[in-house]
Parts: sequence; structure tokens; C-alpha cells
Amino acid sequence: MDYQLEYEKLKKENEKLKTVIENQNANLKYSLKNLQEIINLNIEDSNLSIHDLSDMAQLAYVIKTEMEKIIDEMDNLNVISAEATKAAEATSLNTKEIEDVVTIINDIADQTKLLALNATIESARAGEAGRGFAVVANEIKILAENTKNSIANIKSVVGKILANINDVTDRTGIIADKIIYTTQGIKGFSSGVEDTSNNAKENESRIRDIATKLKDSNNKIDNILRTIK
Repeated sequence: MDYQLEYEKLKKENEKLKTVIENQNANLKYSLKNLQEIINLNIEDSNLSIHDLSDMAQLAYVIKTEMEKIIDEMDNLNVISAEATKAAEATSLNTKEIEDVVTIINDIADQTKLLALNATIESARAGEAGRGFAVVANEIKILAENTKNSIANIKSVVGKILANINDVTDRTGIIADKIIYTTQGIKGFSSGVEDTSNNAKENESRIRDIATKLKDSNNKIDNILRTIK
């Protein structure tokens, strides 16, 4: 057996194997470095996503805070509207009481006018003796007529006030309904914004976890590359 020849064969085989291993290592290094580049790009994208999600969550928080302020203002408007309605209703009741008093005074004026008319008739029957009484009766009649005229004007004014109060009450009711409807809409939108903020925070946390795992994988690849010659 030619040992030298066997040695040469083994040496060549060893060199071929060494070349194959070196080529494999080179390919492995190339693949791992490409993988690292991909991981680095994913890490960069993750960082951008984290930044965007953080901004989104912050913006959603600001919007929610402003919405809560608007809701508070709408609630205050609703309270003011309710107080205005109560005030209008109270004024309406007071005005109706005035109207009732005016009606009573009007009846008294009618009765006074009738008494003055009777007094005038009686003074005419009395002749000369009743002339002074007739003058007084006439003055009472004039006073009764003036009272009725004043009452008519008061009733007209009261009627207008009641009409205005009713109009204000109706408008206030419409405004109150719109305030409630708008407030409900804003609360719904605010709730949606809060959900968006929470989802953004959750996604940000998940992406941070992914970015951390990618960095860990990258470090492991670095360790593998150091062992490859």
C-alpha cells in the first residue's frame, strides 16, 4: 500500500472539504448579514411605527381632553337652559296672576260704572238737590272708563308678554333638546377617540416587544457570526 499516495488523496479531499466549508461559511455569513439588514430595517420601521403610534395616542388624548371640556360646557348650557325654562315658566305664572287681578279690577270698574250710572239717574230725580251728587257720579263714571281703558292696555301688554314667554319657552326647549343631542354625539365621539388612544397604546406596546425581540435576534446573529471563520 502506497501511504504517500493515500496521504495525498486525503490531503486533497481535506482541502476540498475545507473549501466547501469555507464556501458554506461565506454563504452563511452572507445570508446572516442579509438577515441582519432585514431585521435592522424592521427595527427602524418598528421605531417609526412606535413614534407614530405614540403621537397618535398623544393626539387622541388631547382631543379627548378638549372634548371633555366641550361636554362640560354643553352640560353647563343645559343647566342654564333648564334654569331659563324654569324662570320663563315662573314669569308665565306671575303674568297669569296679573291677568287674573286685571280681570277682577275690570269687573270692579264695570260695577263702578253701573253704580255711577244709577247715581246719575237718582240725582236727576232729586233735581236741584241732587246736582252736586250728579257731578260726583259723573267723575266716578269717567274714572271707571279710564280704569277700563288702562286695564285693556294692561291686558294687551300681558297678552304679548305671555306670547313672548311661550315663544321663549318653546325655543329654550328646542335648544335644550339640541344640546342634549349634541352632547350625546360628542360623548360618543370622545369614547371612540379614547378607544383609538387605548388601541394605539396597546399596539405601541406590542411593537416595542417585537422590536426588542428583533434586537435580541440581531445580537444572536452577531454572536453566530463571530464564531464563523
